[in-house]
Amino acid sequence: MNGVFYMDLTFEEWVKKKQEEDRKITHNAEVVSLKTDGLLFDLQAAILKECFDDKHLATYHKMYFIPPDLDCGGVGLYGYQRIMISKPYWKEHGIDNDTISTMFHELVHAWDDIKGIKDTDGDYHNAAFKQTCEDHKGFARFTDSENGFNDAHPTEETIRRIKELIKKKR
Repeated sequence: MNGVFYMDLTFEEWVKKKQEEDRKITHNAEVVSLKTDGLLFDLQAAILKECFDDKHLATYHKMYFIPPDLDCGGVGLYGYQRIMISKPYWKEHGIDNDTISTMFHELVHAWDDIKGIKDTDGDYHNAAFKQTCEDHKGFARFTDSENGFNDAHPTEETIRRIKELIKKKR
């Protein structure tokens, strides 16, 4: 269904199929409405403004809380135009450097997907992923032969500016 419009379906049927696909892929995760979680919205908006300067990227993906039975306590993961965040981590840490770095990492994947850039081979984050990080005020370090350039972060200066943008909104 990704990106395909089925002409034989009504709009309502198509929406229902997309919702079923979301539930399957996200294991029935709880959708995080950026309209109701202002801090998540502000974090995403600040990273987009500081690093990507692309208003369309914000509408590209949906955010979900990782279901408790799949939650390993991490910050988030990306897949199929979705970002998933650990609810316990989010409640405990909110906007810290790890949360900012993970959101940046996931938005790099979203950017590359929109641009048609293949940035992973399985779990391996390749040189294209590293380059996109560098092009957007960040960096990616080589982790190991299984994960490649998976260790991605905005620069310290970029993190400082992101936090300033969030403070101005609050």
